Amino acid sequence: MSDNVFKLYRRLTNFPELETLTMDQLQDFIEACCEVRHAFMIVQRSSQSSCSPPSYIPEAFIGWLADVTYLDLSQLEALWKALKEHIWTKPRMKERSQRLVAIFERTGWKRGIPLISLHPPNTTCTNSLCDNNNELRRQDIHEAVVFTLEHGVQMASLVNFTCGTCRHQYHHNYYIHDDNLTRTFYDEIPEYIEVDNHHYIDIRLMEMFTTAMRVSSTSATACAKIYEDAFARNGPSFDSYYSYSRLDPTDFALRFSPHMTPEQIWVGFTVLALLRDRKAIGEEYPLSVPHQGSHRDRYETAMRERNERIVRLGQPELRHYCDGCMRVWEVETDEGIKRWKCQVAVSDGITIGHFVCKIFRCLNALDKKTNHFCDDHKYLANICAVENCERSISPTERTKSTCDDKSHRDMEIKSRNRGQSMFALKERLARCKTSRPEASIDEETDTALLDDSEEWYEIDSAGNILQHVNSRPVNVGVADDVSETVTTVTSIADASSTSTSTQGQTKPVHQPKQPKRFKILLARRRSCCEVTIVWPCGVILARATLVGAEAVSNVLDFVKRVFTIPGAQKPEHWIYDTACDAKRQAQNDPWWDDVGMCVDPFHLLNKHKETHEYCQLHCNPADYPELLSDDGKSWWFNSSIAEQVNVWLGSYHAMLREMTPTRYDFFLDEMVRLRNAEVVSLLKAKGKCPNLSPLED
Repeated sequence: MSDNVFKLYRRLTNFPELETLTMDQLQDFIEACCEVRHAFMIVQRSSQSSCSPPSYIPEAFIGWLADVTYLDLSQLEALWKALKEHIWTKPRMKERSQRLVAIFERTGWKRGIPLISLHPPNTTCTNSLCDNNNELRRQDIHEAVVFTLEHGVQMASLVNFTCGTCRHQYHHNYYIHDDNLTRTFYDEIPEYIEVDNHHYIDIRLMEMFTTAMRVSSTSATACAKIYEDAFARNGPSFDSYYSYSRLDPTDFALRFSPHMTPEQIWVGFTVLALLRDRKAIGEEYPLSVPHQGSHRDRYETAMRERNERIVRLGQPELRHYCDGCMRVWEVETDEGIKRWKCQVAVSDGITIGHFVCKIFRCLNALDKKTNHFCDDHKYLANICAVENCERSISPTERTKSTCDDKSHRDMEIKSRNRGQSMFALKERLARCKTSRPEASIDEETDTALLDDSEEWYEIDSAGNILQHVNSRPVNVGVADDVSETVTTVTSIADASSTSTSTQGQTKPVHQPKQPKRFKILLARRRSCCEVTIVWPCGVILARATLVGAEAVSNVLDFVKRVFTIPGAQKPEHWIYDTACDAKRQAQNDPWWDDVGMCVDPFHLLNKHKETHEYCQLHCNPADYPELLSDDGKSWWFNSSIAEQVNVWLGSYHAMLREMTPTRYDFFLDEMVRLRNAEVVSLLKAKGKCPNLSPLED
């Protein structure tokens, strides 16, 4: 039982040195001593019972308590003498917090009195064109549900103000104006983010979800599941050794659902990223979005604008340099000592992407992510799925996407049968890199159409249909003039184009006619790959989505565009898997004249033939002393950094597969930005002196 207030007051009045004591100092002293009282006992004699408080505050804690309370030694000693029994039995802060939450849940919810009240940050109208200077009293009060980090699912009171003069409506996150057409967010990031009309997520919880996505590629579905199992009820009950949090029956008495959904997490992620972006770049104008429409579509324009800005101006770390990615040395010359610098950019591609129009290299956006064709090519939706066939679809019980040609129908049947086989399903699951396929696949999606494998068919002379599958297609930079070739070896004799006669002469061997190749595309087409530019220290400068193919010309254009953005530092060297092809194509472009192009050492040794004279002569990194360490036995720069970044990017395959192009770019740009911030922090800790180059006037 707590102490009587009057008795505590009388004890305090017995000490004249406490006449100037303030209420804040009293509370700080009690709370601080409550939290460390167990430490008080450690320094006591063993004969001192832990059931009663020590007579004096341990000397080791006097200075700390003086800093906390701004009290002198005599005042601290007087307070301890007066309140030590009360402090010794008072619940600690966490226990008091849990008790307060339980009181509101037990007695407040049924009366409409919640622990959390969501008010606008202002009580007056902030419209500069409005002459109403009085405090706003016209208010609407609604019930809401808040997902908190510390206290689980909580009921909340949502209070909105309306200005009677200009009709602006002020909510917790934003105000509504322009005849209910526009939401404009406040400058400061709110404590709770609105994720639908009646649900809010704690900003710290949303930050935890974002970090989980960055660090471990945790999907929104998994985040929602983790929250409900671990946090929804103030953590698990450990009455048994194995238990986990469950929503309390009182939660289901709430007016709105106590279950967090993946879409709510995505809305919270988007809002937090947009608000944080505005604060980081010092945007003059606050975030404004349409008031009408669904939460899914409301932020589409804002996301697209940020995507376009990053393409136009680059990532915040575009101007980055440090001792891990820039080498500086001095050379003595006749004119004196000169300083030289060398920066190396590394590029690579990875096979991830979003859905695009089935017409090769069509850049038009899809109206819906479930569509196979853009609006300009939607008339092709009723055309046979076999490549180059222009006949209309003729559905049967077993086929849906091919014409009445028997061979085409057989191709579709074979493709669907393979897609439903256990072997293919295991392959697909491994490809998705996820133990929770529901995190990346919509419920209405036809799983037979999810296969990303390259699939083609051949019809032999006997009319048999042969199926060929490459279940792990990989993109590499290829020259634009390289055409696809197919070789089929049907016997040992066919493996050689010549045979030797008894006279030592060679005669050409007749090659059998190659069967015609057919391709069928039942699934939606996906963009080809992501290409990155990375500094050797790990900072990602830029990324780009290649729609058709990782053609060298596309990669060259991407790299050149990035390094012509104002403030970007043009590198002295560029390392790429097929830099030999790139160097040939860039010979007539003077922009590349002062940039060395090299193949990274691993690919040069393992993927490029020694007989490839051009590559060995012009793209061997060993020919450039500035790329070697001082002893000449190792490399100064990490030329494999882009492939290491690809491992991280590849972990998002399952999360990205069903995203719209706008959300796809927005999500990856945000992940890159957060990862760069972490890398820069680590570089500082390692003494690499990360910095940003100055912008030219």
